[in-house]
Amino acid sequence: MKSEKTILLFNGSSETPEEVCFSSLVISEMKHLYLNSFCFGFRAKSQSDYIPLYLAYWFRSNVGRSAVSIMAQGSTRYNISKGQFLRLSVVLPPLEEQTAIATILSDMDNEIQTLEQRLAKTRQIKQGMMQELLTGRTRLPFEKE
Repeated sequence: MKSEKTILLFNGSSETPEEVCFSSLVISEMKHLYLNSFCFGFRAKSQSDYIPLYLAYWFRSNVGRSAVSIMAQGSTRYNISKGQFLRLSVVLPPLEEQTAIATILSDMDNEIQTLEQRLAKTRQIKQGMMQELLTGRTRLPFEKE
């Protein structure tokens, strides 16, 4: 995940302070990336101190959310400036620990996605079976006592 091509994207504005600065990690080269005034990107000059996937998870964690929501300013729409964002202090564990944390969280996300897909399929099967039974197209064998 350490690559010159990775960039973290952030929303700089939201309706609530808790939703400002959610991050998304882009892992591919984007020749023409245009960001509006409500979005900004972050690409470090040197990625030798951090794992981008770890940072993406950190900014979505309770600790990360608290750190940026405090900086959000506004009344009906909350914003964080790029200057404020760049002053944010993020304490990073050693690279090996960042890698381990990012790997575990990524594996958990993949497992959750797999389980959600299986649940959706099971619900579709159940819905189909109920439709068959309720319309009478399929009849269950019934034994008299």
